[in-house]
Amino acid sequence: MYARLRFARLFLCIKPINFLEDQHKLKKKYIGDCPSNELPNRDNYYTNLLKVSIPDVVDIENPSDIRNKGSGSRGKRLKSKKEMLQLQGLKPKRLCASCQQMVNHDKQNCPLKDKAN
Repeated sequence: MYARLRFARLFLCIKPINFLEDQHKLKKKYIGDCPSNELPNRDNYYTNLLKVSIPDVVDIENPSDIRNKGSGSRGKRLKSKKEMLQLQGLKPKRLCASCQQMVNHDKQNCPLKDKAN
């Protein structure tokens, strides 16, 4: 049994060395088989494959109106100003005790309250 463990340890030590040597041999063979001494470049590969070159100046800018923090980002859709005005028009009007009109505010939020004081 002890001989088996020694052989297994010896085999584990030799196997990675042989693997690395095989990798180096394959790399040298690949470099030797290439028509030029340069290894293929990823950018050149995709340029040749897609027939599109990489532009010198990139003119893509970050998006401007992104609001993803707060309560609006959790499944609620952001409403436009037009929709907000339509919803405000559907609300029932109240009798303001300050200006005595049927409007969408009350005495506490009356715009004439500040003018009267």
